[in-house]
Amino acid sequence: MSKIRVTAGAAITAVVAMLTLAGIANAWSGPIYHGDDYAYTAGDNDDIIVACDKEDDGHVVRVEYYLNNGSRYAGADGNGSAPPCYYGDWRATPYWVTQYRLCESGVSCTPWERTDGLTPQYVTR
Repeated sequence: MSKIRVTAGAAITAVVAMLTLAGIANAWSGPIYHGDDYAYTAGDNDDIIVACDKEDDGHVVRVEYYLNNGSRYAGADGNGSAPPCYYGDWRATPYWVTQYRLCESGVSCTPWERTDGLTPQYVTR
């Protein structure tokens, strides 16, 4: 009887682990790029958003984003390709970024990307 319980418990644990890993594997991991310009979320649960203008072309880079309460915000890296980047910090609130896109003035915007509220995203270029 105890052997059956151990086997059933191991099977349940394996299924939960596979579902958890499948969810992580399917989570979008960012960042998003518009040419050399980029935006990403960070923090423990996507509660920081960063947008950087890396092109010396005179176009302002703006990140548009929604929080988990449905509010829409935008922030711009308006100083050209010089530091610092736009930095939106929501860690002191119960809110996090649920979706965002990057826009370059006079050019276009990327498609909207969704976050999972859990996985930090990092620049890889």
